[in-house]
Amino acid sequence: MQKLNILRISSTFVPPWRGLGPGPFELTNAQHEIGHSVTVITKYSKGHETVDNSLPYEVIRVKSNYDLIFSFKAMVLYFKIRNKKPIDIIHNHGFSALWLILLKKILVLKTPIVSSVHIVRIAQFFNINKIDFSNLSWRKNNVFYKQFKSFKNKSFKTLLQEKLYLNYSDHLATVSDSLTEEINFFYKKAAPVSPVYNGVNHHTFKASSFISHKKKSNEIELIFVGALNKRKGEFDLVNAISRINYNNVKLKIIGEGSERENLKNKIESLKLINSVSLIKNLQHQELIKHLEHADIFVFPSYSEGLPKVLLEAMVTNNIIIVSDIKPHKSIINKNTGVFFKTGDVDSLTNAINHVISNIENKRVLASNAKQYVLDNYTWTSVANRINSVYDFVMKNK
Repeated sequence: MQKLNILRISSTFVPPWRGLGPGPFELTNAQHEIGHSVTVITKYSKGHETVDNSLPYEVIRVKSNYDLIFSFKAMVLYFKIRNKKPIDIIHNHGFSALWLILLKKILVLKTPIVSSVHIVRIAQFFNINKIDFSNLSWRKNNVFYKQFKSFKNKSFKTLLQEKLYLNYSDHLATVSDSLTEEINFFYKKAAPVSPVYNGVNHHTFKASSFISHKKKSNEIELIFVGALNKRKGEFDLVNAISRINYNNVKLKIIGEGSERENLKNKIESLKLINSVSLIKNLQHQELIKHLEHADIFVFPSYSEGLPKVLLEAMVTNNIIIVSDIKPHKSIINKNTGVFFKTGDVDSLTNAINHVISNIENKRVLASNAKQYVLDNYTWTSVANRINSVYDFVMKNK
């Protein structure tokens, strides 16, 4: 395998450990471990130096509140870095290297650019119209509603940036097959696409099985992890919990977002305060402990890329219940989890009741899911897949 000098440009990175940041971070670690030299340009994170020496590779943190300004500063840094050492490939995440991508289109820039695609915004906007907008306070405050309203009003700033980086990168690496389908459907002139997927750091989790301790307790614990923005289906989940047939069930909802207060009020109005815990974002190690302790992971999202937390829930032996959107179907099947109809509270309620009533028999799904992730979704396997993309791009540049 050829050892490469990689420049990663990603507006999100660790810390903090949430959102899209952990993906580029874990991929960089895996690439460093297999012998590549990686330099990362990312946004400044409070409490960390501009040049971060705490990691075994170079991380340059740029102070910028705006994505386009960050992208411009990253372009300037690229030329400074290139003057000191060769750069074999630029690995861009989302809009982060947009100015370099445009420069490559306008002028001759020999360094190939591979762009990771974590979400296709135009597809997400279309999926949002499945959500109930009847709650006026939510309509006024929620970022996704504002994005959808902006889309309907022909304000295409975000979509224009998306179109530019998808069309003018040398190659695209998606985190799911469904994203590949969305790109091919909405962007006919997009760059060539390869599904590479996300990964999970299996070294982070205990080697022993968690199933034995889960069998000893009479209490059944469900867990949801995600942004509280209604797009994740957290209100559907709370409504479903109010309808289930069992008294020994507890639900943990871990996350923050614009809908937190509305969700808290919903839990109180349904008289679920003794059954549902609302927990703010946790440090990653603490989150893992909660995942390890839970029995069932429920993820009722309306739209996704390939959520890393779903992979982590699978590797911690949770029984998986997910909405039947395409990204979930790309990694879950009847042998590894249970589906319900997206946005249908009755269907979600039935799925939860079905799993709880057969929980010991359903634990085989958890075991299958864990093994599937370990076989296919470690960050080393992701790094090897991205190597194949790099090789293809460099041979055809």
